[in-house]
Amino acid sequence: MFRSVFWRLVGSQALVALLAAALAGALSYRLFREHYMATEEANVIRIGRAVAELAVPLLEKGDPKGEVGVLARAAGAVVDGRVCIFGRTEHELIAASAEGHGAELSEKPAIYEVLAGQITVERTSADCEPRHLLKVTVPINSAGGPLGSVMVRAPMEGTEAILRSVRGLTLLTAAVVGAAAFLLSLLVSRTIASPLRRISRTSARLGAGEFAARVDPLPTGEIGDLAATVNRMAEQLDAMFAESAREKSVLEENVERARRLEQMRRSFVADASHQLRTPLTGARGFLEALADGTASTPEARDRCLTVARRELGRMQTLIDRLLDLSRFDAGAVELEREPVDLPELLEAAASPFEPRAAEAGLRLELQVEPGLPNLEADGGRIIEALGNLLDNALRVSPAGSTITLGAARENDRVRLWVSDEGPGVPEAELSSVWERFYSRARVGEDGGGLGLGLSIVREIVLAHGGEVFERNRPVGGAEFGFTLPTAAAPR
Repeated sequence: MFRSVFWRLVGSQALVALLAAALAGALSYRLFREHYMATEEANVIRIGRAVAELAVPLLEKGDPKGEVGVLARAAGAVVDGRVCIFGRTEHELIAASAEGHGAELSEKPAIYEVLAGQITVERTSADCEPRHLLKVTVPINSAGGPLGSVMVRAPMEGTEAILRSVRGLTLLTAAVVGAAAFLLSLLVSRTIASPLRRISRTSARLGAGEFAARVDPLPTGEIGDLAATVNRMAEQLDAMFAESAREKSVLEENVERARRLEQMRRSFVADASHQLRTPLTGARGFLEALADGTASTPEARDRCLTVARRELGRMQTLIDRLLDLSRFDAGAVELEREPVDLPELLEAAASPFEPRAAEAGLRLELQVEPGLPNLEADGGRIIEALGNLLDNALRVSPAGSTITLGAARENDRVRLWVSDEGPGVPEAELSSVWERFYSRARVGEDGGGLGLGLSIVREIVLAHGGEVFERNRPVGGAEFGFTLPTAAAPR
């Protein structure tokens, strides 16, 4: 039981209170006893002095009427004890209030102190009855010198009874004070131990990993400061582990992204090798046909030159895209910013694709919000970005569907987009379409499906301080686009 802080506090406080009550009771009883005994002694001495003063004239006359005996008996009745009047020696008993003066007293007056004029006080007991007595001897002095002494022996039974009552009352008071102290220590210890228990339970929950645990409500005083410290520690631990969890999540995402990029890179290397080899092999074959005379007719030679030129153009486009991305990565692309009229820019971006759209049976529409502000941008790069989006839309749109190129105001930005009515993109892959090397039939690109066109779009937009976005349309198809600030924003 006493392993508990609560019972240790109760025990220590109750023990201190009991000791304090006992000590206070003992001291109080001792002081009362001494005061009461001193008062009794003073009363007996006063009676002895009164008897001595009254005895002086009687003894000087020789006590012819025996009045000294009457005086002794009267004084003995007052003190309820024995009063003896002695002459100049301890054996000269002149009068006594009780036993006959022929009986030898067991206690004699202190004759030397009396002759010296001193009053003596002694607590003793009689031989015949073992009672506590107070014996006081007072000298009887006259103008001619000492005449004798008065010895007053007062019984102490009444005094002892009163002191016993006081002692019992003191013990009872100490017991009541001790009980009250015990109850008070219970209350005080509970106010101390209860918040300590809450702090202990909270600490245990923190140790078990429950970092949302708090000491509530907060106590006051030093224990409150301790509880507040525990709460601050819990908040720090909670924040630290939350930050660790976030870092772990970010790390896992980075690892997953790195894994995905590595997979894309490997796929890109394989696809790039294949796509570069395909036009190179085709061009080489037709050039060899020209060189060895296989293409002997003018028509055959023209066809070989046309196909070789087309294949070399495909290879040149692929290489240009790779070099373009490298320049963006190195920060070597300088934008030629100038005021750009948005309706004219959209017309310039759409016009090269109108013949191709008509040939594929597609409708190419423009949606431009009236009153759009001019942009401070590199018009050629913005047309290039919109062209990549239009090219992807043309590749996936079924015949008879509509491709829309639009522009509208969006707060302090301008929103440009291309929407189609094709198959859309799986939701799980929407956020990945802008990644380099991402390649699907949905975003089939003129660079041989290597996943470079949309990456170039993103780099152009970021260089202008804009943001890209993508979504699948509720009615079918997808929408890709970007927002640009109306004021020039450096990269």
